[in-house]
Amino acid sequence: MRKYLPFVGILALFSCQDQNRNIAGLWKIHTIEQQNDSGNWETADWMKNGLGYLHYDNKRNMSIHFIPENYEEFVIPENIEKKDWEFELLDNFSSDYWYVGEYTILSQNEIEHRRIMHSDPNENDVRVIRGFRFSGDTLIISAKEFGLRLMWLPVN
Repeated sequence: MRKYLPFVGILALFSCQDQNRNIAGLWKIHTIEQQNDSGNWETADWMKNGLGYLHYDNKRNMSIHFIPENYEEFVIPENIEKKDWEFELLDNFSSDYWYVGEYTILSQNEIEHRRIMHSDPNENDVRVIRGFRFSGDTLIISAKEFGLRLMWLPVN
């Protein structure tokens, strides 16, 4: 038994280091999953095939931005009356989701986001608590009230 104790100690050390890893950095969305009625995780429809970035600095500032698939390819047609394209334009540009704010790590697996400015003005100065953990180099953020978990990969 004694010969295994150093090995068990090393495993415990690596496990703690993984969970205590610094959250600061730029992260790119890899997968968004939603829990179904059976409790299983499946790819979420929200922002499916879209693009997202999450940034935490070492001074408690953070930002997040999602754009839907083909967002950057939207082109305003030439020689067309404004009234004919304004709703399509509004729909396209209102489909992105973003906020900037401050964060506080509350515990080893909870983080608070204070949204200073949000794409939805009703969400300005709102505080939300998110679960977080690391799995290897992946940061997993969970929004329990929506049954979502978001997997983020570091941007090097």
